Amino acid sequence: MQERLIQKKYKEWLMWGQTLSQNSLYNYVAYNRHFFGFFEVQYPGEEFKELHESYVVHYVAFMKDNGERATTINSRITGLKKFNDFLIEKGYQNKMVVRVGHRVTKTMKPIESEDVIDINEKTDSFFSVLKKHGTNRDIAIALLIYKHKLTAKQIVTLRLEEVLTDAIEFFVKGSGYERFIFDEETKRAINSYKVERVKSLFENSDNFFVTSKSGKMNEKSIYYLFRKYSKLLPFKASVTPKDLLDSVQEEVILSEDTHAGSIEEPSYAEYKLDNQVKIIIQVLPNKFEIEGTAQVKVDVMYHQYSVSSIIIIGNSKRVLEEVEKNKGFVPFGWIITNVLDERVIKDCIVERFYRDNQPSEFLKRVSNYSYNTSF
Repeated sequence: MQERLIQKKYKEWLMWGQTLSQNSLYNYVAYNRHFFGFFEVQYPGEEFKELHESYVVHYVAFMKDNGERATTINSRITGLKKFNDFLIEKGYQNKMVVRVGHRVTKTMKPIESEDVIDINEKTDSFFSVLKKHGTNRDIAIALLIYKHKLTAKQIVTLRLEEVLTDAIEFFVKGSGYERFIFDEETKRAINSYKVERVKSLFENSDNFFVTSKSGKMNEKSIYYLFRKYSKLLPFKASVTPKDLLDSVQEEVILSEDTHAGSIEEPSYAEYKLDNQVKIIIQVLPNKFEIEGTAQVKVDVMYHQYSVSSIIIIGNSKRVLEEVEKNKGFVPFGWIITNVLDERVIKDCIVERFYRDNQPSEFLKRVSNYSYNTSF
């Protein structure tokens, strides 16, 4: 079917053609799946060829009638606009039909001002501009803010020896040395900038980020960069470092089908505790119902600190098999449950390790519980 092919190409475009966090990627795919679920039910037998504004209006009305929250509706409309961008870029249609006016307020009235831009839309547009016009240095700075929650002050004080190939390791007053592992995208940007930096007049500077005029950047330089790239955005609103920080910290709205008993692709969910600790649960590809185990990647973040752990999810049958096979079984790094569900995993982790409202201790306990041996 045409719809399936378009959905497949859209997902590939998001993965390889856009600079998105994993959070945004999963959300956009989920929003697109929800829209096509609506389309198949409301327009039976009709082949999807392009996005018409009548579809958008009907979709908003459909969600209102089903009691969806305004935040949910607006997030899905943002996703639909991203899909509209894809359709235009790939030649399926030639105009944008999703408008700010399709979003709604908490009282379900249309948003009238064209100046109101969704924060995720601002972030995605900003990275699209960076990808086309930005230097490796500027991309690296934006990714450190967006994905690793470093502030402008922390970035400009980074020393050359503190930035490794795959991580940043620097001294934090009161905590000693802290290590922040790069994701693949940040790693590429950082290492590309290192190559670029060698050609700089200030390659011998002790500071990692330098400019063409100085061996050290200051916070004003970073804000200047954001203003410069904001002028290239397709809307009037500017993007600031705070926007990137806030977009990372937004709560994820999950679709109903992100949870699975057996999955061929990773499933992903994000939760916040007490507005200060963020937990990301990523269930890796598995055959849980058949084999009885699955690997789960758990990322826990608190301010600028983060840890990652691999935890084994095992059902009771698999645990009994391990006991019978080995005459004993010490399930370190395991969570025993017969339901492979991100919320259950999160609840188990919080109940076991989050004590006395001490986030820093919580990070240490989760890190120490990581399972490091594969079957």
